[in-house]
Amino acid sequence: MVQLHPCARDRTMSMRHLSIRPEVGNRQGVVLLETGGKAVIQHKHLIINATIGNPIMEEQDAIDFLTELVSSIDMKIIKGPFAHYVEADGNRGMTATVMIETSHIAFHIWDEKDPAEIKFDLYTCGSLDAGQVLQILDKQFGFSSVQWMLLDREEGFKQLGHGEK
Repeated sequence: MVQLHPCARDRTMSMRHLSIRPEVGNRQGVVLLETGGKAVIQHKHLIINATIGNPIMEEQDAIDFLTELVSSIDMKIIKGPFAHYVEADGNRGMTATVMIETSHIAFHIWDEKDPAEIKFDLYTCGSLDAGQVLQILDKQFGFSSVQWMLLDREEGFKQLGHGEK
């Protein structure tokens, strides 16, 4: 069986199966495309705004978290993770990013606020289980409230799912 790199585009392939399953509340969060066992470029973008009870304060903790997240969602690190604690008033908190084979994951936590806030961004041209990512983040950070949106960015911006708690 020939496996294509997740970002390799082959316009001659036809879509055989599209599965969207609800994973978070009653919202749709999982998008899986298959074409005879070959990976297909998908351009999925998950964005999250949340208030959290357990902000990461140490750079090594942020690096470890991103490393574990990438592994848990079956992606591959190509560079990083990188993390830095920002000391600037009004913007104090942890910034972290990791380059993955299919694009990137990044977040910033503002820990001056109570509760703390996180802005999280995951872009991939591979498959993405948004529900799984939300569960991992909730377990790590303890969501007080969360808003999320899953976009398809193949051509423009098409909303595939969203939710809030």
